[in-house]
Amino acid sequence: ESLASESIMYKTLLPFEGSTVTGIAVDGAYVSGTKLTAAAVGNGMDNVNPAEGDSRWIPRTWNWGKDSFNQWKDGYTIPFTLVQVGNYRLSVDFEREEYTGGAWKATGVIGTVTIPFKVTEAPVTVYTITATAGANGTITPQGNVTVANGKDVEFTFKPNSGYKISKVYIDGYEVKVENNKYAFKSVNANHTVSVTFEQARKIDSPKTGDSINM
Repeated sequence: ESLASESIMYKTLLPFEGSTVTGIAVDGAYVSGTKLTAAAVGNGMDNVNPAEGDSRWIPRTWNWGKDSFNQWKDGYTIPFTLVQVGNYRLSVDFEREEYTGGAWKATGVIGTVTIPFKVTEAPVTVYTITATAGANGTITPQGNVTVANGKDVEFTFKPNSGYKISKVYIDGYEVKVENNKYAFKSVNANHTVSVTFEQARKIDSPKTGDSINM
């Protein structure tokens, strides 16, 4: 019978595969203004009772532009708002750690998860303001005027010679105007605006000031 060989310890290192970034889809398309929270989860991070020689992958840095960041929220999350339209790549670097001497220690081995995605223009809601004018004057702009959500639009009333503004109605209600103008601010609904005109002054019949018939 041969002699037994000396004992040898083998370490089984967890593969990088299985490390993920959730909360944002690969090749996803998002409209401008979307708020997302990406979460990085390394393979082996759920090992709460490690033994000597165990390994795991821990998120270290992330970037989606030129700069890298190592700031994380609770649970290795990244909250951000998509604003600029364009194509992006979110990259998260993970480092392998090994449990040695009763503590996790970095090894300098890096693995990266990269997620490409794009940001598109948010659809713009458009409202219509119907502008009309009675006889003897004009309103500018006139007709069905389209206005993007949140924008302002101003209307100008111009009486013909010898006439003045009589009444202005906004959504069916009479309003007072200044400088022959009315402005809708931060439009978020359909509206109507209308104007009527009247003679600037009335001409009375001539009188002599006495009882003599002319």
